[in-house]
Amino acid sequence: MIEARIHMPTPPSEARWHHLMALAEVLANVNAEWFVGRHLEADRMAMAGYERPEVPCCITCVEPPVRYAPPPPGAQQLCQNWWPAPAVIARGKATCLDAAAFDVGAARAKGKEAYVYLEPVGEPVNPNDPLSTLDFHAVAYIDGERIDSAAKLTKQNGCNGSACAA
Repeated sequence: MIEARIHMPTPPSEARWHHLMALAEVLANVNAEWFVGRHLEADRMAMAGYERPEVPCCITCVEPPVRYAPPPPGAQQLCQNWWPAPAVIARGKATCLDAAAFDVGAARAKGKEAYVYLEPVGEPVNPNDPLSTLDFHAVAYIDGERIDSAAKLTKQNGCNGSACAA
């Protein structure tokens, strides 16, 4: 395992949003690779005659359930941890970014078109730059459908199929 820390000197701006989007893409890719590995391992076990282990199709399918853990508000976000899928499962909690990247990774592992999108929250620091907010809310787009993975966790009503990455 590798732990990476990135200190971004970019002030709130469209450039900062682009940097955060690029980092979210890295996390989504790491998750997709992990999910592909879990599916391959499950297939190998089934072919060897063992019971096929379940691979979660989305974050609300994880047992025991993952709970939503909001990050600190914008100005207090000097340091954040973004957790990949296996760490989310182990910790049992996820921020909106962790949850969206989890669902995107699960969807990509099944060949779906998916990405994380950071929606600006709050008033822009620069009125001419709508992406200069101090805070963002991460959502997943899977096959063109906007999925608020954090809201799914907040409801804790399990996998509902339609908003699932299956």
